[in-house]
Amino acid sequence: MIVYPGFAILAGLGAGWTVQRYQLGPRGAVAILILPPIGYATAVKASETLRLDLVGARKAPQRDNAAYFLWPPKNGDFGPRIFAE
Repeated sequence: MIVYPGFAILAGLGAGWTVQRYQLGPRGAVAILILPPIGYATAVKASETLRLDLVGARKAPQRDNAAYFLWPPKNGDFGPRIFAE
């Protein structure tokens, strides 16, 4: 989709501005890159552990809604395709 390249550019500019503004250095830049995936993974695991439905979407066969909707990369989710076939 056309939204992802635009978002990536804005996220990169924001990360660059943050590193310069707060003079974080190389370790700070790496932390900015690592923290979002850790946050997504933590949200998925916390929702599963606490049995909270953070998504509110309908259940689909062979799909974990928390992992599907809270984890941005949707690659590798073949559950709906297998069900349709």
